[in-house]
Amino acid sequence: MTPEIAFASPVISVLESNTLVQVAELMHREAVGCIVVLDGEGRPVGIVTDRDLALRAVAWSSDPKTTTVTEVMSAPVHTVEAGAPLDKVIERMRSLGVRRVPVVDDAGHVVALAVLDDLFESLVAQLEDLCATMAGARRDARRNARAARVRHEVHESLGHLRSRLEYASWHAQEAFLHELDDIRARVAHALKRD
Repeated sequence: MTPEIAFASPVISVLESNTLVQVAELMHREAVGCIVVLDGEGRPVGIVTDRDLALRAVAWSSDPKTTTVTEVMSAPVHTVEAGAPLDKVIERMRSLGVRRVPVVDDAGHVVALAVLDDLFESLVAQLEDLCATMAGARRDARRNARAARVRHEVHESLGHLRSRLEYASWHAQEAFLHELDDIRARVAHALKRD
């Protein structure tokens, strides 16, 4: 799966020439806190957040009707390529210290926005799927006496998920890893009983 399909949000964008009033109105209308700023060719040149508007525009006493978004946006913008593996996207976000990165196609045009919160939701869904798989595998192991093979597959899956989560932010990682250890221990205990 690629980030733009499974892990990214639609892109709300403006041009460099848009004013802060236009940007704020668009944020309000679309109920978003982040907008990608594009050049005349549709390539990302910056990102502006509601926080940028509050801290930079208001703090600098800028006239929001005449000040363009380029004066308060964060630039240069860092991107990830469409089709990048999830772990690479998370690692890029972690290394940059950002919660959002535009996903670009081969021509450099924005096709989606990878948002850390969405990535975590996706990882939680994967964990739920894994738990359902484990429960089914446990029933199959009892019926078919395949406990050793199931245990190996489950541990392999959890190990893979653990390595992917190591790229996530530290606070969220701690909670996920604790939960994974608890699941692994319950699975091992349940399989020993069988």
